[in-house]
Amino acid sequence: MTMAMMGMAIVRVLALGLVMRIGVAIASVMTMALLLVREMALEIAAAALALAMVMVMAAQLLVPQSAASRRSRWIVSEVLKLEYALIPAPTSRRLYLH
Repeated sequence: MTMAMMGMAIVRVLALGLVMRIGVAIASVMTMALLLVREMALEIAAAALALAMVMVMAAQLLVPQSAASRRSRWIVSEVLKLEYALIPAPTSRRLYLH
């Protein structure tokens, strides 16, 4: 809910005559203000989360990968290929692979 929408809502409430007393009008304005503050807090939290994610991704790009890390990933991929080859395949997969 944007500020303009909140302002329009307040004007509508006042124009329709639903707010008869000053106390109710103040409560209505306070409620709208609290909604605005909550929305701003959510936007700030979302922006902070997005910034944190960007910083983590940038840090991952800056960290060099060691040869041992690349080698271990290659070994794992080869083991997975061998395991996949040993699993009995359904007939349809056998037809496509052979």
